[in-house]
Amino acid sequence: YGKQQLHGINTKGDAFMISLSKEGPIYNASWSPAGRQFTVVYGAMPAKASLFNEKGDQLFDFGTGHKNMALYNQQGNILMIAGFGNLRGKIDMWNTSGQKPDHISSFDAPDTTDVKWNPDGKHIVTSTCAPRLRLDNGYKIWHYTGSLIHEHKISPPDELWEVDWQTRADGVFPSFPVSKQKVQGIEIKQEPAKQAYRPPQARGTVSTFKLHEYQPEDTKPEEKNKKDKENLSKAVLKNKRRRENAKKRKDEEMAAGGGGGGQPQAAAPPNHQNGGGGGPRGNGGGGQKPPGSKGNDYQGAAGLLYDPEVEKKKKKLNDKLNSIKTLKQQQAEGKQLEKNQLEKIAKE
Repeated sequence: YGKQQLHGINTKGDAFMISLSKEGPIYNASWSPAGRQFTVVYGAMPAKASLFNEKGDQLFDFGTGHKNMALYNQQGNILMIAGFGNLRGKIDMWNTSGQKPDHISSFDAPDTTDVKWNPDGKHIVTSTCAPRLRLDNGYKIWHYTGSLIHEHKISPPDELWEVDWQTRADGVFPSFPVSKQKVQGIEIKQEPAKQAYRPPQARGTVSTFKLHEYQPEDTKPEEKNKKDKENLSKAVLKNKRRRENAKKRKDEEMAAGGGGGGQPQAAAPPNHQNGGGGGPRGNGGGGQKPPGSKGNDYQGAAGLLYDPEVEKKKKKLNDKLNSIKTLKQQQAEGKQLEKNQLEKIAKE
């Protein structure tokens, strides 16, 4: 259901189905005027183009691209494969007069709504017509080698509805040798880039709008990100130096208090009245604290090396011990405990 297929039938009534190598819609199928070959453009974008014989056997693969049309000239020696409509208008010309197709040229004809071969087989006309497009109406004449020969634009409010060649009888323009040599043409005008919309009162003036005009200098995204990175780097270095200094002080205190049971002691202040002698000393070699003194509250690097995960585990363990202590007290008072409470006490 919903699948597109291509079938062929000859004059004897024999029908056959053409096998396509890519899933998707079938955009175009075009017979060569010689009647022995046809080209199909098919498959999801980027679409594929293939050459088949009259029996439906694939002879050549033109590759994939944004294309939806295949069209032979009247002589059957040149094949145009292009993408128009909602595509960008790229045109590829192929020489089909030999045993194997040979690429001739590629060029762009943007905003094309229609294309037709000249009866001479050497030129095409691409047109931009209303009502498909009502802007930039006009037509261009191209040589098959990619040279622009003529261009005509329609000025608004006039519109162009259709462009076609004057017909000629078959045989008036015989077949010709195909060449890749580009012929002389006119210069292709580059379309100016479309500007952003500006209200009528602002047109013709220099724009002074700035994206971050009303933001302080230090809050612009680029500068803010740079400043944040600098602040982060400074903070990391500062914390690193702080940890190193704290560890160094702790090691020095441990070394200085080695003779006093391994506990760091605060050094006694010098007594200048006794000739620089120290205060009274105890058996441990440390200075005795005067009555009413709070002692040394210095904890070394404890504050800097504080680990919240370790403290959390300690708190959890203490909570369990307190809970067991409470259960033991209740058991001593003769209260009947539950099985899980007894197991909790046993795990202490």
